[in-house]
Amino acid sequence: MFDHWPDTRALRVFDPPKPVVVDMAIADPSCGRSYAAGRGVSLRVRASGARIEPAMPALLFF
Repeated sequence: MFDHWPDTRALRVFDPPKPVVVDMAIADPSCGRSYAAGRGVSLRVRASGARIEPAMPALLFF
């Protein structure tokens, strides 16, 4: 019954990693909203120096 099971893996590893651009509005819908609205980045995150932009470069490993 399971003799010919396809090798479809859930994760694909990219070697070397591929450069990508992440749309932060899709990755985290709360990005870009004002802090006064109560849904923005918390003061603790902003105080740590995290920089969140609308489009951020990243590397795709999986």
